[in-house]
Amino acid sequence: MAHLVAASGGPVDRLDGTFASLDDLSAWLVPFCEERGRGLLSFDDAPARALAIGVVFTPPEPGEDFEADFVVGAMSEPVTAYIFEVLRRIDPSTYWALWPHRPPRSRISYLDDNELGLTVGGSWGPVRFMASYARPHRSPSWSEREPRPAPEYLRQDVTKLFSLGPVPEQARGASILAPLVSLPRTMPPVPRFADEAALLAAERDTVDADPVQISHLNTDPDDPETGAPLDTAAVTNLLTELGTTTHEGRRLTKRALLGEGDQFLIYDGAVILDTLVHRRRVHALVLTPHTSTPAEWDHLLARLQAALPHLHAQLTKPEGL
Repeated sequence: MAHLVAASGGPVDRLDGTFASLDDLSAWLVPFCEERGRGLLSFDDAPARALAIGVVFTPPEPGEDFEADFVVGAMSEPVTAYIFEVLRRIDPSTYWALWPHRPPRSRISYLDDNELGLTVGGSWGPVRFMASYARPHRSPSWSEREPRPAPEYLRQDVTKLFSLGPVPEQARGASILAPLVSLPRTMPPVPRFADEAALLAAERDTVDADPVQISHLNTDPDDPETGAPLDTAAVTNLLTELGTTTHEGRRLTKRALLGEGDQFLIYDGAVILDTLVHRRRVHALVLTPHTSTPAEWDHLLARLQAALPHLHAQLTKPEGL
């Protein structure tokens, strides 16, 4: 980033690692992204960074600029690296970390899986958020009414993201980036956290099946909310036998089951369970295969079929699916 700031006429001498210097960084970053990187980003050193945080990249035609979203994506990690230097001067315990909140043993895919970010005092923030505010707010694809973010927006965003208290005033000093300008420009490789071959093999082993719904025998399966409810105790016992848990990995309880609009995991997230609860009574269960294998799904369906007489229930396909 030192080379990009210097080459674009940015305030490289003011980026001294203080909290206040985030205003200087922001004042440079927003117009830099609006102007598509000012011709300083190349296909060779930036696409991997943008792809690593989920930015869809299409190489520009000869003579055309990179898309603004790509520039923002490419700048996210360098910006985060500078924010890290700022935060560790405030809290020396600051460190780089993967998303720390994944439930143990879960087989469900989460947006933040393998997401790299910073941890400060127990608060975690992902790399992909650090420069996202800098997306052009005045380009044709955005509302003309949205103003360009003020320079202090980044400092305020970092304060909120990491739950920082009042930051003691820091004396401004020598730039921490200026000495790097004379060194060769390098872009460290983006680490790969997943084995693509293993992921593809797992995808091939995933069942391709429609969701199923369980509702009372004496109700219209297309409108279960208006019909007879299922027996709460019997449903709780069945789901407990199936090892149903919350997204946080806690075992299912009757109280949790009766929460309206809640979602649960079966087989560690291989199957997603949605509940239709009305007036604290369970009217339907909808089970959707997520990462389950054909054998797991068949076994689950057999367990459900066997439980239907005891539940006085029917197994159908949910309306609209």
